[in-house]
Amino acid sequence: MTGVDEVLKAMMTDGDIVDIDSHFARLMTRMDPAGGAALAVAAAQVSAASLRGNTGTDRDELAAACGRWLGDGHAAVDVLQASAVCGDGGNVTPIVDDRGRFYLYRYWDYECRLAAALRARNVDAADAPEPGVLRPLLDRLFSSPDSTSVDWQRVAAALALRRLLTIVSGGPGTGKTTTMVKVLAMVVECLGAECRIALAAPTGKAAARMQQAVDEAGRGLEIDASVRDAIPGEASTIHRLLGMRREGGFRHHADNPLAVDVLVVDEVSMVDLALMVRLVEAVPGDARLILLGDRDQLASVEPGSVFADLCLGAGGLDQGTAAWLSEATGQRIEPRAADVLPGACISLTRSYRFGPDSGVGVLSAAVKRGDVGDSDAVLEDENHDDVSWLDEADDRGNASPLDRLLPTYRERIEAAYAEADAARVFEQYRQFQVLCAVRRGARGVDDINRRIERGLAETGLVDSDDPWYVGRPLMITANDYGLNLFNGDLGIVLPWGPKREARVCFLGQDSEPRWLHGARLPAHETAWAMTVHKSQGSEFENVMLVLPARESPILTRELIYTAVSRARRRVIVSGSRDILGAAIARRATRQSGLADRLR
Repeated sequence: MTGVDEVLKAMMTDGDIVDIDSHFARLMTRMDPAGGAALAVAAAQVSAASLRGNTGTDRDELAAACGRWLGDGHAAVDVLQASAVCGDGGNVTPIVDDRGRFYLYRYWDYECRLAAALRARNVDAADAPEPGVLRPLLDRLFSSPDSTSVDWQRVAAALALRRLLTIVSGGPGTGKTTTMVKVLAMVVECLGAECRIALAAPTGKAAARMQQAVDEAGRGLEIDASVRDAIPGEASTIHRLLGMRREGGFRHHADNPLAVDVLVVDEVSMVDLALMVRLVEAVPGDARLILLGDRDQLASVEPGSVFADLCLGAGGLDQGTAAWLSEATGQRIEPRAADVLPGACISLTRSYRFGPDSGVGVLSAAVKRGDVGDSDAVLEDENHDDVSWLDEADDRGNASPLDRLLPTYRERIEAAYAEADAARVFEQYRQFQVLCAVRRGARGVDDINRRIERGLAETGLVDSDDPWYVGRPLMITANDYGLNLFNGDLGIVLPWGPKREARVCFLGQDSEPRWLHGARLPAHETAWAMTVHKSQGSEFENVMLVLPARESPILTRELIYTAVSRARRRVIVSGSRDILGAAIARRATRQSGLADRLR
């Protein structure tokens, strides 16, 4: 198979590449006709790598991918390297070969710019308080230092006052938000109430959760009312913070930076490479940037694993920083080498939500370690009544857990009709959520949502021909700045007004309901069940994770961990034991050169 058209057609038929990869490959062969099929295959694979979440692909992997279609994959890579369409980054070329890793130019450029911006920011702040100033503040806001163990929340707070870049990673319940609010109180007390502080998150849903968590944590602090009032009461999406333009691009960038002295960004694991570089470049050079997230969660949908790469140096502190932190915190902080952003990243590991006997906590930890045996054991252990297993074989042949779900959903719809307080309806809906690993196919989101609606229609509670039946939960899937609705926002169809007409209700600030006619909504979908990816940035009291009927490479321990860690109280896993075990054993791997550049 030597012809360009033939090989690209075969690659698409096999599913190895998609339409955009084929178009890109043809463009490369038009730019360099002498490259022939070898150039076409290599270029198509470089393009396809980015659609798989990689920012670049190394030579050996690229050669192996090319070798599936050509006799000698390494020869194809040699053709690509020798072609005028591939350069070393010194000039703009469609493909960049940087030390044996091949990129589309834009991702190479993003990676270089982000690494440079973060390295420049990884320094002490010019206005960092003296350790003696911080010590009484830390003693007031945090528990007394323990001589036997280090309170890393306390360390993270001190570090955020000393550095221009602070990265805090931790799972649910480890106190990231609480620590961040205490940091903001310390910022106000040390730097003054005029300090400009902003809060942001990747999605509207995550921003709303951040705002709620900040409000709750702030009310529990022993601080003056003036300090509490200086802490922002609103979090925005990153896109809104940067001022997204309808014609594309952002209003704020390196040449028009944000008017902030401190920026805190939550759920950073969801932020992709392209958005991250735009965000970091828009932060003034003398402002503090605090990044919060969970490095073990799923990476962003778009290319990159930025937060995980940033956290590779977690806990690494040079001798000077460790000595300063020891004096400020009253704890013995040992220096430790880190070759990625030394002195910037702290990892919080102690969970204040789950005790040592919590099944959810034990299961989360086992999944995070990739321990299939321990995960199986906790699901089987009758002493852990907060985790349970619903085997496929127990599902009455329906290939979905509907028999277990329908009574819960009937109660919700009845409450939607009867309850006058919309906030209480939302609270009831947050008690339980079905999460699916995949969107399509048996036991995917689309399948589960259809089955739930069919089951509800059979009971007479909903009209299957009416998409706006009372009680229907829905999720916005596209940003609409005019309506103040964003990807990930959740709404419920409820009766409204004296005529009890069906309208979609969203909860705004202070849980105030906003009512919209369904015809006005941007793109949306039914949300009786949602994908694990869409659940990021949310928490629910109880979660059921539904595994698909077939194995898939997208089933990874990061996906299972993300699903399990959405639950505050109870987790039910439904599916095949073999599929769950294979998912926990499989790590999500993305090729990136960001960590190397940060070194």
